[in-house]
Formats: sequence, structure tokens, C-alpha cells
Amino acid sequence: MEFIKKNIKINGVKTSCWIRGRPDKQPVVFLHGFPGTHRGMVPVVSHFSSTYRVIMPDLPGCGKSDALVGIHTLQQYAQWLNQFLVAIGIDRAIIVGHSFGGRITMAYAAEYSSKVEKIVLIAPVLKVDGFMAYVASFYYSISKFLPRYFRAIWLSNGLYQKVSHTIICKEKDPKKRRQILAARVKEAKGINAKITTEIFNETYREDLIATFGNKIECPALLVVGREDDLVSLSSMAALALVLPRAQLEIVDDTGHLAPIEKSAQVANAIKEWLKK
Repeated sequence: MEFIKKNIKINGVKTSCWIRGRPDKQPVVFLHGFPGTHRGMVPVVSHFSSTYRVIMPDLPGCGKSDALVGIHTLQQYAQWLNQFLVAIGIDRAIIVGHSFGGRITMAYAAEYSSKVEKIVLIAPVLKVDGFMAYVASFYYSISKFLPRYFRAIWLSNGLYQKVSHTIICKEKDPKKRRQILAARVKEAKGINAKITTEIFNETYREDLIATFGNKIECPALLVVGREDDLVSLSSMAALALVLPRAQLEIVDDTGHLAPIEKSAQVANAIKEWLKK
């Protein structure tokens, strides 16, 4: 079954999404990372059968979706997700989030617990404790002091984007690695500087374990690459201890881009866990 693209209007703001599967099937919503688009979740989703109804939106401010009105905070994104699911007729769903999408998933599960069946958190940046998290925190903190014009130039700096994504990417196949890096750099350059600054301001000042850990009640699968430079294994293990019904899955030979580099392993881990 092919994906159907839909443009959903929420308070006049467009969200583009791709949906596959019958309405009577269990809905699973896949939220990509930042910067990025729904395409970042396609490698994982491709391993899911017609057993589920799959929904992949472009997050607000990314890909084909409009930016949110106001400041781009986790609270705003959680409210958007709630309104988006209501708009497409979903009362309760499984939410799968990668990186920033995982952060949104945590905020949503904490605020709208009755609407969440289960959550899957793939390498959400919980706090600044990975090597690249410290580097990115320093880099983006500088942008706050720059005038708007120079901020845009600074945040879209091709050298930084190439170097940082080269470190994050653990793909061994040269051709696939080039494709991943090219896509990541292109996505980063296409994001509005205002949105980037707002998201990273919040990302690197808040500890999500302390903020949401004791507010999430649903079962959770935590997935992290063993070589992740942004999200430490220790932070994911700490989150697993706080959440009431959590399972931690570590994927070998990959890092922060596990859904792209090890899509089959990640998808299989999710599907097996969903059967429990």
C-alpha cells in the first residue's frame, strides 16, 4: 500500500503528512529529528506491514510543513501534535520519536497521557552530556548574540554542518554515508534560523529526565546506538530507571542516526516490543 500525502490545516497552519494503512488499524505516529523531514523515518517505517496505520508528519517548520505561530518550544510542539491527531481522527496512538521527535514524544506523553498507548524514544537528547551535545551547545549559544542576518549565516555554516554530521554519522558504507551526509546538510540549511535558535535554546538548557520522567505513565521502549555522540548510554539508562514501564535497547555499530543506518534492527526491536 502506498503512502497518501495530506495537508492538514491547524489554526491556519499547514502540516504535511504521509499516511498508510486502514483507519481501523492501530495508529503509529513517527516523528523525525531536527533538522530533518519525515524521510528520516522512512527506512524504519518501510519494515512495518499493513498491521498498523502509519502516520509520518513533517514537523512544523520542517520539510513541507509551516512553522508554528509564536515560539517553537516543546510545549508548543506537544500542543500541535495533539491538535494534529485530533484533526486526522486519532484518539489514542503509539508514538515513535527520534532525537527531537523523541523530545516531543516525551512532552506529549506527559501532558496527554490518556491519548498515548505506548511510546518509543529513539535517542532523544535528554541533557547535555554527549561529546557532540557539548559542541553543539557551544556553537548554538554563540548564535544568540548575533544580529538576525549574521545568525542565519552562522547557523547555516556549511563547514560546521558537514563536520558535525560527519562525526555523528557512523555508516560504514562509503556511498550510503555520502548520501546521508548530503541529505543532513541540505536539511540543516533549509531550516529558518529563528526556529533553530528557539529549539536549541530549550534543548540545551533543560534536563528532560527531571522534567518529564515522573510524569510519563505509559510503557516505553528506549532505543540508542552504542556509538551515539549526542545521547549517552548513561542518560538513557537513567531514564529507563525513572519511567515505570521501560525497556532499554542498545543497537551496536551505530550512533545517533540509528533509524537510518540500522533501520532493520531498530524496526525489528520496535515490532517485537509492540507485541508484548
